[in-house]
This record gives sequence, structure tokens and C-alpha cells, in this order.
Amino acid sequence: MFHDSRRWKEVLGVTLMLALTGACTAATSDDVNTAESTDESELRLSGLRTASSSSGSTTTSTTSKKSRTSSSSSAVMSSSSSSSSSSSSSSSSSSSSSSSSSGAPICTPITSCPAEYTCGEISDGCGGTVACGQCTWPQTCSANVCGGGVTVLEFTPRPARSAGRSPTAVGSADLNADGRLDLVTTNFGANTLAVMLGNGDGSFQAPTSHATGSAPTALVLRDLDGDGATDAAVTNHFASTVSVLRGNGDGSFQPAVDYAVGINPNAVVAADFNEDGAADLAVANFDGTVSTLRNNGTGGFWPAVAQVSGTQATSLVTADFNGDGHADLAVTNYGSEDVAVLHGTGSGAFAPALLLQPGPYPWALATADLAHDGNADLVVASSDASRLNVLRNLGSSQFQPRVAYTASTGPNALSPGDFNGDGAPDLAVSNADSRVSILLGRSDGTFQAAVHYPAGTYPNGVVVGDFNADHRPDLAVANHNSDDVSILLNTSH
Repeated sequence: MFHDSRRWKEVLGVTLMLALTGACTAATSDDVNTAESTDESELRLSGLRTASSSSGSTTTSTTSKKSRTSSSSSAVMSSSSSSSSSSSSSSSSSSSSSSSSSGAPICTPITSCPAEYTCGEISDGCGGTVACGQCTWPQTCSANVCGGGVTVLEFTPRPARSAGRSPTAVGSADLNADGRLDLVTTNFGANTLAVMLGNGDGSFQAPTSHATGSAPTALVLRDLDGDGATDAAVTNHFASTVSVLRGNGDGSFQPAVDYAVGINPNAVVAADFNEDGAADLAVANFDGTVSTLRNNGTGGFWPAVAQVSGTQATSLVTADFNGDGHADLAVTNYGSEDVAVLHGTGSGAFAPALLLQPGPYPWALATADLAHDGNADLVVASSDASRLNVLRNLGSSQFQPRVAYTASTGPNALSPGDFNGDGAPDLAVSNADSRVSILLGRSDGTFQAAVHYPAGTYPNGVVVGDFNADHRPDLAVANHNSDDVSILLNTSH
């Protein structure tokens, strides 16, 4: 009987423990229901121990389990809270990526200037600056706007550069591809072509010489053989030839190759007269003819073809005077005191001369669109009359009667350029009285009174170029009797 009674107590203890476990399980979350199997094993062992002990011990064991279950639940909740906090922190961090560490929005700078600002710098709105551009000379920058212009025309002389014996003409080009303009002169008394490489600051290196024919008088610089290097063609007055010197691209030239032309050539130009893509040559001869030499495509030339221009041709220029798209020629005839306009046909041949009356003693010639009407006008220097005569082209080679301007004594060479930056072509004139004259042009094709600057002795040629890289057109003047080249830097302001 005693044995059965103890067995009944064991059954009753297990039943009570299972009931308490079920109640505890119902009171917890699903996460707690998934507690480790080791806890359940402990519960069964505890129940077995309870069967051999008092019911108070069973209550203590059950309370201990409930404590562990509560602790486990708290741990899960703590983990969930920690996860939620971590997620919130991550979200906050993600949000702060578009703002600064202080919480303020990141500054977005402007990257370009408003249209009304054309120069200088302005704030980018975030502590930096943005560039608005630079003014083109002669304008200056004021309140981020380009404006103004030249009010004082000024040329400052640099030390003259010795050139060789009796320079008669001067040209300019970048012969060695260093971005700096170089100078080339024909030296009448030395039978040479002199090269003076530019230093980029308005000064030039000592000349190197290349042999030409006898008494070189004029030159043209052009790529004649299509290799990208500048070549030279030189008229030889006493030899009645043209010397072609091919450039090497480093400032030097190959030996001259001579071609026969008319008697006593005085001037030469280059243009594609037969429109085959290669530059041809035209030469004005004192015998009253123009010699045309067609390029053979490799920088050599076919024998010259002569055409009558007038009496004692001294100078020539090329442009499209009648607007038909073909290169034409204009030639000064000193002996017959006229200008012959030879209209090109595009085949290398020219129509009979159209004669213009430029005034007495026409010697030198220049062409430019003086009135901005799309037509090439002519300016003629009358060497014995100290005059410049302007022949305005109304289109289709319809030239107006000459308008005269005073230069200085013995004008003998002309070169157009915009010396005050107003967009109107101006004129530079070398004169036998050792001066250079500047005539500023107006937009209607007329000129202001000449302003004079000193040069060397008996200047005989002038060329325009930016020799010191300040974007202003400077002057180089060949001085026949002082054997040098005057450099006049444009310091107008």
C-alpha cells in the first residue's frame, strides 16, 4: 500500500510539472517556444526529482525555470531593441551622407559665369571662384565686363637687330614651329637670305644666312611643297631669277633652286592660280611683265609664263577683286603710272589688264577690305610724291577714283594691320626719310592723319606681327642703309 501511494505521488508530480510548463509556454512569445532542448531536458530531470521530494521543492524548481525563461525572453527583446537601434543608426548615417558633419546641407558651387560677365572671376557661392574669361586686346576688364579700347597709339623701339648687307625686304613666319614669330630679310648687297629666330619677347637671335641669286629684292614665305614647313621664294633683281629655298622646319633652308623670270624682278606673291591645291608664284618684272610659275605639285615649278602688265612693274598683290572666286593680281607700273588688275580664270591664266589711275609714281601696293563690305580695296604708295592713294572697290573690280593721304618722304613699302584693335584695317608705311608712318583706318574705309615713328637709315620694307606674344601687332622694318631691322613693339593703351 505504501509502495502504491509513493508511485501515485510521482505521477501526480509529473502531471503538475507538465501543467505548469504548458502555462509558462503559453505566456511567452513564439521565440521563447524555440528555447534550446537542453532546457526541456532539465525540466524533465527536475520533475523526476520532484517526485521524490515535497511539493514546495516543485514550486521552487518551476519558479527557477520561469526566471530562466523570462531572462531568455528579455535577452531576445534586448537583441530586437539593439537591432532596431542599429537600423535607426544606419538610417541616420545614410541620411547624413547628403549633409555635412554639422547637419547643414552641402554647398553646390556654380560652374559657369552668367552671360553678362565676360572677364575676371566671381564667387562660386561656396568659398571658391569661377573664371569668366579674358578680354581681347585692346579691351580691358572692369566689373567683370570687357570694354574700352586704345586711346593712345604708341610704339616702343627695341634694339635694332643686325641683318646683313643692305636688307631690302622683310617677312615673318614661325619657321621652327616653336610658337614664336621669326624674321627673314633679303640682303641686296650680300646676295643672301637672312633668318633671325624670335625669342618670343620682341628680341631676335643673330642672323644665319642662305645664298640666293644676285641682288635679292623681295620675298614671300609659304609652304610650297606641302610638307608643313615654311619655304621661301626670293626675286633676284640682277640675275632675273626667282630662288626657291625649301624650309627644313627648324629655321634653316635647303640650297636655293633658281627659275628664270622676266628682266629685273622686283616683287613676288604666292597663290593657287590654277586651283590644283598647290601654291603657284607670280613675279612683277621691271620689263613690264608678270611671270607666272605653276607648281608641279612637289614644290618645283614649271617654266614661267609671261603676261604684259605695263611699263616698269615694281610691286604686286593678289586677291579676288571681282568676286568670282578666282585669285587675281594687281600690279603697280611705275613707268606708265597706272595699276594693272589681271583677273584670274582659275586655270593659271589671266585676262587682259584692267588699268586704274592711282596718281603719279606708283611704287608699292597693298590690299585689304578697308570698308568691311567684302571687297578687296587697293592702297598705292607714290614714292616721289609722299602720298598714299586709296582706290575703293565697289565690287566686281569697279574702283572709285583715288583718295590721297599724306605719308612721309619717299613711301616705299606698305603693310596693313589693326594697330588699335578697333576692327578697321590700318596702314604701316616705311619711308625713305628713316621713319615709319601709321595711318589709323576708320570703318568707312577712310584714314586719320599719319603718325610717325623713327626707324633705321633708309627703311625699305615693313612687316606686321606679334613679336612679344602680347596679342598686339608690332612692326619690323628693314633698313637698307644701316644694315639692320628696327623692332617697334606696340604699347598702345
